[in-house]
Amino acid sequence: MSRKRFSLALMLVFLLSLGGSARANLVGPQNFIILRVQFADVSSTTFTAAQVNTLFSNIAGLWGTDSSYGVITPKFQISPLYKVPGTTASYVDIGGNSSSSAAFEQLVSDAVSHAPTGLNWSNLTGVMILFADTRSGGFYRGWTYGGTTINTPVGSVTLPVSVVGEDPLEGTTTAWGRWAHELGHELQGNSPKPPHPSNYNSDFEQMDAEYPAQTGVFEKENNIGFPGWLPVGKYAITMPPKGISLDLYSEEQPPASEPDYQALKAYLAFGGTSVYYLVSVRRRINGDEFNVEHPLSSPTDCNPKLTPNGIPDCGVLIERVVEGGDPNIDDCVSTGGGCFRWVDVIGNTHNADHLWHRGDVYSSATYGAPSAGSDSINIKVEEKLDSDHYIVDVSYGTGFGSQPDVGMQSWLQPPGNTYETTDIWVDSPVNGYASPDNSDAIHYRYGVWSDLLGSVVPQGNGDDPAVGLVNRIYARVRNYGTLPATNVVVFFDITDPPGVGINGANGWKNLGSVDKTKFPGLGSIPPGKFVDVFLPWTPNFPLTPSQISQGQFYFHTCLRMRMSHVAGETFFANQDGDGQQENIDYFDATGPSPGAPGPANGAVIHLRNDSPALSKTFVLQIVRDTLPSTWSAVINNGHPLVTLAPNAVMDVPITVKQNAFEPVGTRHKIRVIAASPVTFKSTTLTGVHSLHNELHGLGGDQFQVAVELKTKITCSSTASGGITGTIIPAGPVGGEPQLVYVTPAHLSGGHVTFLRGAVLAQATGGKFRAALQGHGIAACLYAGSTTQTSAGSPLFSY
Repeated sequence: MSRKRFSLALMLVFLLSLGGSARANLVGPQNFIILRVQFADVSSTTFTAAQVNTLFSNIAGLWGTDSSYGVITPKFQISPLYKVPGTTASYVDIGGNSSSSAAFEQLVSDAVSHAPTGLNWSNLTGVMILFADTRSGGFYRGWTYGGTTINTPVGSVTLPVSVVGEDPLEGTTTAWGRWAHELGHELQGNSPKPPHPSNYNSDFEQMDAEYPAQTGVFEKENNIGFPGWLPVGKYAITMPPKGISLDLYSEEQPPASEPDYQALKAYLAFGGTSVYYLVSVRRRINGDEFNVEHPLSSPTDCNPKLTPNGIPDCGVLIERVVEGGDPNIDDCVSTGGGCFRWVDVIGNTHNADHLWHRGDVYSSATYGAPSAGSDSINIKVEEKLDSDHYIVDVSYGTGFGSQPDVGMQSWLQPPGNTYETTDIWVDSPVNGYASPDNSDAIHYRYGVWSDLLGSVVPQGNGDDPAVGLVNRIYARVRNYGTLPATNVVVFFDITDPPGVGINGANGWKNLGSVDKTKFPGLGSIPPGKFVDVFLPWTPNFPLTPSQISQGQFYFHTCLRMRMSHVAGETFFANQDGDGQQENIDYFDATGPSPGAPGPANGAVIHLRNDSPALSKTFVLQIVRDTLPSTWSAVINNGHPLVTLAPNAVMDVPITVKQNAFEPVGTRHKIRVIAASPVTFKSTTLTGVHSLHNELHGLGGDQFQVAVELKTKITCSSTASGGITGTIIPAGPVGGEPQLVYVTPAHLSGGHVTFLRGAVLAQATGGKFRAALQGHGIAACLYAGSTTQTSAGSPLFSY
């Protein structure tokens, strides 16, 4: 069981799920500090201060005016050049062009601690360290750590930090394009959605291999990197069997300039909302006219006399998307694998730099793209009206592609956009089993909401799983396909060791499975329908009377679901358990008065090295999401680097502390991510330019932090043999009824076991009555709500 420290602070609730939630739209001023540093063994620079100012003005235009269409305004404070104590070899310690995690952290620490006075460290989006480099052939790939804690003159802050070099080998344009790339990582939201959509294999994307360039329509989707830039209404949607014909307006143009669609999202007969094609028009304007590295494709719709530089082609860009990554395309250069590509550029003539032009037809049946053989989709460029407008037709084949597709909604999808899927939840007996199982809001601590697919599901985790009691782990099993899915088997897994953790594929053990003998609906799920199934689960961990009276009778762990492959299906990424997960944890602490801050609250995360053969260094990052600056958060006591032996497990502490008053019911989100360095290789570049670093996420934990009322419950027996109790504060609070679970118990060796025969009572005006059969000892348990903590009574005799 995960260790927890409970203090007398204000009630906080932390909901953990592997990864991240969608942040709000990225709009308005974005403030950055650029620290220009010079290593101890360097005496000159490649760029003057005036040149650096000009290059960052270019970056502001690229991200502000061009890619975001003016939605954001990047603002830079650029420091004067100053010395840091280390040498080039100490900071750039890998091949002269990259840094180990330890060297990165040391450079960040030295650069911040030696920074000149006069910089405004408040309200920052990120920090970039630009080091002077005059080496012949000097080149630095660049690193960005998404959640780095630095000690500034205004206190400790956690934010994205990048390290870049002057890169004299690359030339001015590519150098500032590379800086802009790292700045893009600081801007990217919804981590760990892919920092590089095609793993560095697209020359039409600033966040892949094109420096500088626009960022494309995938990154601008509302649940990906840059929400709020390209409106949702600019994405046309089609799905089988109908298809579509429409005029697409170039992606580079401001959305407000014309009402035409600027992206087409074509779903398939399988894969649900996770597998689709994106079609857009690209041309050499508004940020896409700068790059000097690529020859122009032939034939092309670009006019080289007007725009000699830029993206390698003009025309229609077709991309195949598998949210969560296509398991058939693994781009890791380093040993270990698992770098599955989210966005695969479907290049004309199988060349990713060649776009599609008038009369060209893409047919998935004959093209031969990985995983695409059964897509049953055809995309034709019907006409080029002018440089900004193309007519594109999408049709779906008949027969080919008709198949079942059993699966579940993945994490990192609406409505929550967190690392907990809508299709897994827990139903605890403490507030009564729900009926209907998916929509009975009274019997779920966190209520219910729409799954955006026409039905309702419990919100978040539904309930907290109670120790020693029979909880129900629910799974919603869907058929996204066009034929019935028959004889489905659902497997329920738990992390190994149990508890909150960051694990790879090897960190799980099976709890059990269900099939059509228990749930007949699994025998044949019709197309477009679902079946809700559950597995009873009793977490058996020792509880003390003290823990129960403090409301600490829950056990939280990661859960995942896997489904058997059924006859006739070819797509399995939505049923393999990779994204079909829920990591469950809540932590409670109480304070002296409602809304008042108190001591820090702590938790432990089990971090496992997913490699059975290699030691790995993990970078632990905090991403604050909606957690305001009035809260502090520290991971691993301020030590972000952790090296683990093969398959080793380490308990990593995290503390979160409220430092200012907030109203009861306030909620925030924060994530902890564990990542290790990997290297990608571009298929379109050569030499050192073809390689790129990334911190590849093993996983992470999402915390939902809530300010709540401390609940107190007491129970006793009456002379007539009944049971009476009180609960403070009296409910319903926030309209939520107070249901109390009155359960017989057994005490032995200082530990409590709950027995059968429990009853459920509803409090009225803070008072309730119940009756138990026989005689013995008992406890009263309250599950809590969105505004109140869980609570338990002292043991009593009846």
